Amino acid sequence: MGELLRFKNENSGRDWFNSQTQSVAITLATRSALRVFPLLDNTIAEKNNIFERQKIFTFFRAIIIANCASNKILGLERAVMPALRASSTMGYTPLGSGTAHSVSSAIHNALRLVTNHSGNHSDAAHAIMCEVAARRGRSDSADALRAVYADADAILATEITSFPLWNDISPEAIILVSWQNLRTALLSAEDEDWGVWIACYEAGLRSDPINLDLDRAIALIPDEIWEQGPKAANTEIRRLMNDHAARKRGKAEEQVSPSPVITDGKLDAVPNALIDIPDDAPDLPELLRRQRATIGDILDAVATMRGNEFRTVPRALARYETEIIDNGARLSIDYLNDRIAIARSEYLSLYRDKLFETEAGLRRAFLNLFALHKTIQSHYPLDAERRALLESFDNPVDLPDPASLDQAIEDMKGEIAVAIEADAVTERYASYMGGMMDDIAHITYTPSLAGQATDPQMDDLPSPRMSLAKQLYLKVAAFLGATVRKLTKLPSSGTISNAIGIAAFLQTPWGKPFLDALIFLRDLLWALF
Repeated sequence: MGELLRFKNENSGRDWFNSQTQSVAITLATRSALRVFPLLDNTIAEKNNIFERQKIFTFFRAIIIANCASNKILGLERAVMPALRASSTMGYTPLGSGTAHSVSSAIHNALRLVTNHSGNHSDAAHAIMCEVAARRGRSDSADALRAVYADADAILATEITSFPLWNDISPEAIILVSWQNLRTALLSAEDEDWGVWIACYEAGLRSDPINLDLDRAIALIPDEIWEQGPKAANTEIRRLMNDHAARKRGKAEEQVSPSPVITDGKLDAVPNALIDIPDDAPDLPELLRRQRATIGDILDAVATMRGNEFRTVPRALARYETEIIDNGARLSIDYLNDRIAIARSEYLSLYRDKLFETEAGLRRAFLNLFALHKTIQSHYPLDAERRALLESFDNPVDLPDPASLDQAIEDMKGEIAVAIEADAVTERYASYMGGMMDDIAHITYTPSLAGQATDPQMDDLPSPRMSLAKQLYLKVAAFLGATVRKLTKLPSSGTISNAIGIAAFLQTPWGKPFLDALIFLRDLLWALF
């Protein structure tokens, strides 16, 4: 671990940091400051007033700017110096001694690195030794440095922002307790909306994807707003967060697969015209043929097995095959990604239970299924952009209330049945929507499996940033959102091809309950993100 980074004092670390880029130095220094940040809880506990909360506020502002700089975001010049001046005075108060001084010095030194383009990164070593000092008495220096060593390993090997703040190391209990104390104290200032910063810090603990556009917008909030203190600045940050979230939801709705359309006046669903575009590779039809054969082999084998080991695979793979039959090479590829995710989740659960020790042939068929899908997916080059967008959403912390979700789904299915009877919705739309609602109903009642096993022979492992629940909730939220967008842009009435049409249906007494059901379920699911 961290063979290139081994030091017991500030001096012995300087050479290593000076051999690294400015971005690496800022990142490691910032993470050191973040790990001991909760220890500022004593500052708040002794005197929870606006002056003490201002120091917490100054810390968060410095973190945002340092994060932007470590990710090489340009245009931060006017933001850095005011934040640097503010951070320089954080620890020098009646309560700013000992631990508080070490924590404030850590972030101040991280921020100093942003302004230093000389190649001298000794401030990073000082920031890390401030972490050690802040944790003194709670852990020895070797333990305190283990997280730093793990960071060094991670940043040299890959993108460090994909790693939780503590990597695989458990923080001392005092830090966890301190964070809860600090969190509670900040939330007690109800009119200052500290939830914006608490959400940011806890996202870092979980290693949620960073929204660099949002971070830059926060960093560049005019200094006159920052100077008004937490209430004014946090109000502006909340506005920015809401604006960015709305834009991201809108983009997910534009790219959803399948995509709601109007076909002959009826509400329909087809592959997304902007994203679900295959390349011109001549082998795609053969890959799809082989995938259908593989699905057939799996479904035949599962049908002959005793018991009910496979609960979701048969339906997921049957829908995968139907998509190929109905659409050929112009597939709703992200819909198929969902079918594979469902099948893979159940496969890994049964693999953990050692089912495949006696079913070697079935295991090979599943591995072939996953490998073929990965190859098929590669023929849809724009799908990677969409997957990156979906992975950038935060993981839902809570599941929807099961009773509320059940009722919303029941209402939606009832309204779809009315719309079909009125010849306003196609059977294809109803099938897609019904199947996706069944998916989220099932996942809501399925407990997540901690430490789920992975098959070493599987080369298409699930993304750590995309749990199955997140993937399915996002899909239905985006599909419903896209449907509402489509319907609210329709003319007020119309009849097409001798059908009443969805536009005219919306003007009937049955139209409003249909649209209301769509909006209610959409909002219920988007609220998770």
